[in-house]
Amino acid sequence: MPQVSVVIPTYNRADFLTEAVDSVLNQTWKDFELIVVDDGSTDASGEVLKRYAGRLKYYYKQNEGPSSARNFGVSKARGAWVAFLDSDDIWEPNKLDVQIGFLNTHPDVNMICCGSYSLGSSRRRRSAISGDLWGDLFLTLFQRSFVNTSSVLLTQACFHDVGPFDVTIRTAEDYDLWLRVARRYPIAYLRAPLVGIRKHRDELSKDKLDLRKNAIRVIQNHFDPKRVPERVYRKRMADLSVYLGRGYLKIGDVTAARASFRQAIGLMPFRFRSIRYFLRTFLPISVERVGLKEP
Repeated sequence: MPQVSVVIPTYNRADFLTEAVDSVLNQTWKDFELIVVDDGSTDASGEVLKRYAGRLKYYYKQNEGPSSARNFGVSKARGAWVAFLDSDDIWEPNKLDVQIGFLNTHPDVNMICCGSYSLGSSRRRRSAISGDLWGDLFLTLFQRSFVNTSSVLLTQACFHDVGPFDVTIRTAEDYDLWLRVARRYPIAYLRAPLVGIRKHRDELSKDKLDLRKNAIRVIQNHFDPKRVPERVYRKRMADLSVYLGRGYLKIGDVTAARASFRQAIGLMPFRFRSIRYFLRTFLPISVERVGLKEP
């Protein structure tokens, strides 16, 4: 039985899929099985994987979204640990080695993730948090979404206890699951950038808006006054509302943007950033000049 089951969900990513697969097969730590779940691709994804016959398990299913594909992959997994990798991302060769090494000395940790870098760019992605952290990180994760799905390694027992991925959420479904894990189990974050993340120019504005809306929904669902101070919740919601408002500005929906900024002001009345964005909706300026760090 392999110690780790690696699940790669894919949908019409034939151009990048082999790079993702190779990054797993080239790991210095070898005790794993690789499962690729094709979520109804209409491109050549199945064809490009034929060269890996005998080195991975390939499943084709009807298109139901990444959450369904990941859940399906876990249902076929035999390892005590499950790792996820998006089909357009890659792992550094020592990714599993580093994470397993940490877990061997921290047996109470049930999920581990790590830092990342941008593929095709000389700039390193800024780490969401500084330094390595482990233990009860629920509040930290609530304040900042620092878990990249392609970096996650967690126990099967943990996944089946709190999972699966919520198939009713098409975006931010991973953030929802990681919060469920962190609420009940110790987790770890290693700052080392062991995962390469690819950004696509074909990402639609609507998809980004849905991500921001669902992030607000996830935060609302996971607010627990026993674990999260009221001021932290209000600040988090205000940040997300501003972020959503800027998304509306980019597609030219000034009315919806103004409503989002107004909601942010209601949550944190004396924050200058929210007021500034709200006032700018009345000015004929280019929204592309308005900078905002994603919360």
